[in-house]
Amino acid sequence: MIRKILLALISISLLIVAIVWVLPNNQFINLSTKELQDDWSTFSQKKHEGLVSKLEDKGISNKEAILEAFNYQIRELALIDKADEMGITVSKKEAHEYAKKLREMIESGVADDGTPIENYKEHQLQAEQAAKELGLTLEEYWNEYVPANAVNSLKLSKIQEKLELLEENKTIDQIVEEYKIKNSNLILKIKKEVGL
Repeated sequence: MIRKILLALISISLLIVAIVWVLPNNQFINLSTKELQDDWSTFSQKKHEGLVSKLEDKGISNKEAILEAFNYQIRELALIDKADEMGITVSKKEAHEYAKKLREMIESGVADDGTPIENYKEHQLQAEQAAKELGLTLEEYWNEYVPANAVNSLKLSKIQEKLELLEENKTIDQIVEEYKIKNSNLILKIKKEVGL
């Protein structure tokens, strides 16, 4: 069960933008905009707490949720680090196209694959509220804030695609382990902070 939830969260990381996470069944989970403003190059305590909460809501014990949330975020950091190392970039144009596509899905209530998005009106209201909380117009929110926050989500997607195409046998787990070794002091510090 934990594995399924973790896989769902990994899928979600590819669509993290602004205030919503898109689940495989096209439902959205509302997160505070402040949770997603953190720099992706560092471990985010706020994001960690949000992930723990979501896992606990799924029936996972607190101890397991803390560990899974930690592993999930370390995986993201490792993949972003590897993407940077491999020269994987995301252009402003790509980020804007992604934001436009996400906005179209939320406003139309229809996902890319043509399936309806449950409660899409609620997600429109969440976007409006997030823009208001940030002191932005809805246009500024979709045209500036969302694209800026989409860059690393798109990097994650690109590196996963690239790793699948590479002939080398390096798996994502190996990349994460290399990252942990390279950043062992940081990992120990983070573990203490989250209670591991």
